[in-house]
Amino acid sequence: MKKEYDFSKGTLNKRPLADPKKSKVLTSIRLDGTVFQWFMAEAQRTGVPYQTLINSSLKQAIETPSTKELEERLKSVEKVVFGKAAGR
Repeated sequence: MKKEYDFSKGTLNKRPLADPKKSKVLTSIRLDGTVFQWFMAEAQRTGVPYQTLINSSLKQAIETPSTKELEERLKSVEKVVFGKAAGR
C-alpha cells in the first residue's frame, strides 16, 4: 500500500448511485406502538415481512386519490357532462 495517493486527476460522480424509483432506501422512522404492533401481527398472520407490509401500505396511500382529488374529478366530469347536456 502506498503512503500517498494522487487524486488530482479523479472525477466526481454527481449522479446518484442508484435510481431511487428502482432501489430501496435505508431509513429510520418512528411509529406509534399500536401501529407497529398491528403490522407485526399482520406480518405473523400473513407470513409477509412487516417492512414489506408497511412499504405496500405507504405505496397504496400514495397511489390512492384523496377525497379532495376525487371531488375535483367529479366536478370536472359533471361540468363536461351537464354542460354539454344543458347546451343542447
